[in-house]
Amino acid sequence: MYKTSVVLLIFIIFLSCSRNKNINSNETVIENDNILLENTNQIITNNIGLPKIMYVNSETGLRVRSEPSINGNINGLLLFGTRIIINEKSEMPDTINDISAYWYKIGDYRNRDAWVSGWIFGGYISEELPSNLPIVLGKWDNINSEIAFDYFIEAISFFPDNEFSHTFRKETSNGISGSWNLNDNNLMIFDIIPRMDYMAANFGLSDEDDWSVVLENNRLPSQSINLTIIDKNNIILEFVDRIVELKRSDDLW
Repeated sequence: MYKTSVVLLIFIIFLSCSRNKNINSNETVIENDNILLENTNQIITNNIGLPKIMYVNSETGLRVRSEPSINGNINGLLLFGTRIIINEKSEMPDTINDISAYWYKIGDYRNRDAWVSGWIFGGYISEELPSNLPIVLGKWDNINSEIAFDYFIEAISFFPDNEFSHTFRKETSNGISGSWNLNDNNLMIFDIIPRMDYMAANFGLSDEDDWSVVLENNRLPSQSINLTIIDKNNIILEFVDRIVELKRSDDLW
């Protein structure tokens, strides 16, 4: 009887220990799952709402660095008012000049005669174009061409360095480029150069032609355009031969 009681007691203790072990094991799994979930949420949270259109609001410009740190190499400088698209956000915020913000990764952007990409500090960007800049800055879509067929949206971009581009198809260089200047409601565009595919489409040029000579010798005449501002996101440009209604573009390219 004594032996039976001892054996039974040992068996009960064994079951109890085994149950506690399973409980602890399950709690560990739950904790690990929570850690994985938290890490996953962190990754997702870092990119929620991205990509997104922003504008440089620092009057001295904004440095583009090779990594999300003030110690990263400087890849270039974005001018005041530059329209950018942020694609990624750093895991942790940083503090520079008493401003706390995340770093954001951007794609390739025209920086005068070069292209620049990398990370920018989020303390010097805003969702809207700074109010003390010409309203035409940024990218605009022709409202009427969008109705016809989305891929063939006519777009006009005005850059802070007073350069502009006028394209007629998404994600292409088809169109013209040049310089712009705004005086009250008079918008002047000049030094207008047709791009390669524009010349090919309109003048039947081939790849064998000397494009540098062709483009330089085929500058288009300057144009005086009347600007009507509806609001910060809608304008009207009155060319000599047509009137174009434009809305601020929400395209992420």
